[in-house]
Amino acid sequence: MPQFIETIRIEQGQAHHLDLHQQRINRTLAKFYPHSHFFLSTMLPHPLPMERCKWRIVYGEEVVSTSLELYNPRSIETLRLLDSQFSYEYKFLNRTAIDNAFAQRGDADDVLFLHNGFITDTSIFNVAFFDGLHWLTPASPLLKGTMRHHLIDLKVIFEAELNINDLTSFSQVSLFNALNPWGEIVLDISSIQDCSL
Repeated sequence: MPQFIETIRIEQGQAHHLDLHQQRINRTLAKFYPHSHFFLSTMLPHPLPMERCKWRIVYGEEVVSTSLELYNPRSIETLRLLDSQFSYEYKFLNRTAIDNAFAQRGDADDVLFLHNGFITDTSIFNVAFFDGLHWLTPASPLLKGTMRHHLIDLKVIFEAELNINDLTSFSQVSLFNALNPWGEIVLDISSIQDCSL
């Protein structure tokens, strides 16, 4: 039976967006293990650390393991466009397809996936592109992340179908996820390398 993973940022004595992580866990359990339930609020590490940490929960029908460690962000300066034909709607522990694709990044720091010509995500980040007025995020990402959900709710980013041909109309790309908040990784659009699709 499949296992899943949830990674939550703990920083400044707070578990960030715990409600959104719980919602995703609930949706996953409803799909795969409809008689199972657990609540993050009852599992919080104590005391909650001040420095940025990654709280990692592996679960299936029940919680398999939890861990807490200091988070060291990955340095990202370049992205390599790569076609993908796999899906990752749920946050499976098994990331073999993504890891195999990441291994094809060449000299880039990460891959930016395309699915049928439309932009989705990188290997670990949701993305948004600046058109001079708004930040647009793919309407059909590889995974609908919790930070993405939060930013859409705040109207910081807006969903749009983004085709590979749209890239030339953007000036910047922002990378974000639960552990890397909005604004920390912003690249010039020229940082995206075409891998001759």
